Amino acid sequence: MGFQALGGDKKKAQKLRSWIVFEDESGVSQRPSIRRTWAPKGQTPVLIHAFNWKKMSVAAALGYRWDGKRSRLFFQTKADSYNEESLIAFLVIYVQDNEKMAAVSEEGGMGGGD
Repeated sequence: MGFQALGGDKKKAQKLRSWIVFEDESGVSQRPSIRRTWAPKGQTPVLIHAFNWKKMSVAAALGYRWDGKRSRLFFQTKADSYNEESLIAFLVIYVQDNEKMAAVSEEGGMGGGD
């Protein structure tokens, strides 16, 4: 991959010999996701499950080295939801554990996304 073919963030990472990191978080639940069920004809199906489900969130950072020769996946799980403070703490741990980073990109941030 030639230097001219790279985007702006990739050029900066190559110049600084650092990492490009993408971060995202998501929530999961023990609540069952039921899309289809069955019951005898004429009877309404009854779904039985506990309504005291637990919630957990996962944050992940995927980093690529400037030359594309290495990558790292770093993730953390947490009870309940992430907020701004806990996400910053997650990224601080990532930075302390890794080498230089050129940019952090979230969903919809630098580099696009969904």
